[in-house]
Amino acid sequence: ALLMTGQQAAALEGVNLLLKGYPMGQAPAQLYRLQGLALLGTPQEQQGLEALATAAANTADPATAIRAKFDFIRALHQRRDVSDAQLQQYLETLQQDWRGDDTEREMLSLMADLYEKNREPQKALQTWQTLVQAYPRTQELPLVTARMAQAFVNVFDLESDKEYDPLTYLGLYFDFRELLPNDESGDRVQERIAEQLMAANLFERAIPILEQQLNFRPLDSIAQGRLTLLLAESYRREGRADDALHLLETKKVLAATQTLRRGWALTGARTLADLQRPQAGIVQLKPLLENKVIEDKEAQQLAAELAWRGQDWSAASTAFNRLLAGIPSDHVVSDTATQLQVFKLAYALGQQGRAADLAQLKARYQAVWPQLPRLADDINAVASTAGVKGVPPAGGPMQALTTALAGLNTLDEQIATTRRQMQTQQQNLQEYNQRMEYMELLPPPVL
Repeated sequence: ALLMTGQQAAALEGVNLLLKGYPMGQAPAQLYRLQGLALLGTPQEQQGLEALATAAANTADPATAIRAKFDFIRALHQRRDVSDAQLQQYLETLQQDWRGDDTEREMLSLMADLYEKNREPQKALQTWQTLVQAYPRTQELPLVTARMAQAFVNVFDLESDKEYDPLTYLGLYFDFRELLPNDESGDRVQERIAEQLMAANLFERAIPILEQQLNFRPLDSIAQGRLTLLLAESYRREGRADDALHLLETKKVLAATQTLRRGWALTGARTLADLQRPQAGIVQLKPLLENKVIEDKEAQQLAAELAWRGQDWSAASTAFNRLLAGIPSDHVVSDTATQLQVFKLAYALGQQGRAADLAQLKARYQAVWPQLPRLADDINAVASTAGVKGVPPAGGPMQALTTALAGLNTLDEQIATTRRQMQTQQQNLQEYNQRMEYMELLPPPVL
């Protein structure tokens, strides 16, 4: 009682008086522990640590020994003799050896504080949860639950400088979602979790969260627009393109900002593409493509893909030409997506029989073909199909096809030349026959 009221000197006097009644080293562990606590923070603090160590080594009283170990390591941490990480590791081991009293409760509370300080929210929440379940009648219960709720919300704060991996976000949400506050901060957490689930391709888990938010929460129109876009994308990715399109059409009034209108156009175009309506998708993108102020590369790329799907080769070649304009050759070598765009442009040109444009495309990227032999083979195959003359057969998997097509082009030229020669010979023969007809009308020569 004297220690708890800050009267260390009086407490130390009483403990020393009691210790005199025992032979050296044979006093109860509780007396050595009280002596150590009374000496902490005094010039004899080293003796106090030794007294705590003596109490911790007492096997006859394990409860006091565990408590003395806890007091000892906590005193060392307060003296900065051990780091937070060392204290945390020691407490994790010590807590495994003891259960069921105030010592464990205090250890759990200190461990949770350390986890929160070290920005390990999952461990902090799990430790607080253990504390609340093991000691539901503790006076600290309101404070602990409030700290748990705040720590849970802080994890999902968009302005936080600490980022966690998606599995940590999802694990925290599904383990502690009963801590979710029923206010705007809780709505932001729900939206963040839906985005994380979608990023992990768990659309079937994101859909119920989004539907519940839209149906039962009093959200403002901007938040409703954001969640509607997320829900439509989840429907689409889950194979429910009809539901996604219906949602976008019925909730179009929510697209009240430039960002939302752009999202509506992009999501709608992708949905229409899934429904095998690429031309309608291009119509959806028209406002973005015609914007003279902001060049929307994502919309341009999506429009090119839609034209490709719809086999509108003229529009596809124009769109891919626009995307590739100004892209240097070294970027083509390092970027697979750009290589695919180059091939699609070549294929679209080939489908239109635009041999001259294909030849220009091959010349534009002449420097990269040695580094990309497979792409060079594919381009050569397309060029040969379109009738480009002099296409070299590269040494990749398309070599046989390229060689065969080049041979066919050469054979075609030979056939055309032979036909021209035959036509010339036929004309010459016809002229000769006409002259011979006049020769037959002349009288025979005089002998």
